[in-house]
Amino acid sequence: MLKTRVIPLRRKDLALVHSAETAELIAENEALKRRVEALEAQISFLKDHPTLTEGMRGERLVATSLNGTLTSYGTAHDIELSSGILIEVKSSRLNRPVRNSSTLRLAWSKVLGTKGLKRFHFLLLIGETDPNHCQHYKDPACPFVFFFVPYDEVRALATQTASIPGIQLTTNPFKAKSTGAALFERYQMTIQEIKERVA
Repeated sequence: MLKTRVIPLRRKDLALVHSAETAELIAENEALKRRVEALEAQISFLKDHPTLTEGMRGERLVATSLNGTLTSYGTAHDIELSSGILIEVKSSRLNRPVRNSSTLRLAWSKVLGTKGLKRFHFLLLIGETDPNHCQHYKDPACPFVFFFVPYDEVRALATQTASIPGIQLTTNPFKAKSTGAALFERYQMTIQEIKERVA
C-alpha cells in the first residue's frame, strides 16, 4: 500500500494563497456593492412611481408620464399626446439567447405590427435593465432603459423574422453589434428627455 506524504506549505506559500483568496473576496465584495447600489436606486425609482409596483404595463407608464391617452386594443398605435404625436410602445424583459451564457439581451417583436400596418410618429422600446451594465445606461437608477425611435428609422434597426420586423439588442452597450446596436448610440433617452422631445 502506497503511503501519501503530506508536504506542509511554507509560510510564504500560505501567504500567497491567502493573498489570492483575499483579492478574490475583495473583488466579489465590490461587485456586490455595485449590485446593491443599483438595486437601491431601482427601489427608489419604484417608490417615486408607485403605480409600477402594482403591475402597470409599459403603455400606461408612458401615457401617465407624458400626459397622453391610451388607445383601444387593435389601434395602429398605443398612445396619443395632446399635440397629436402618436407613440407605439414595446416592452422586453431580459432573456438569455444561449443557455449558460452570461450574455443577456432584449428583444422586441412585431415592431411595425403583424402585417406592418402600425402607424405612429415614434416607437418607444422599453427594456428591463441588466444589473451588470445599468451603470452605463443614461439613467442607472431606473429599472428600465428607454429607446425613442422615429417611425422612419425603425426598419433600419430591425431584423426580419418571417418578414415581420423585430429588434434585438445585447444589454452590454460596449458589445452591441446587431442592427439594433444604434439604439444605445442614437436613441437611448431618459423619461425626462422623452418628455422634452415631445413637448
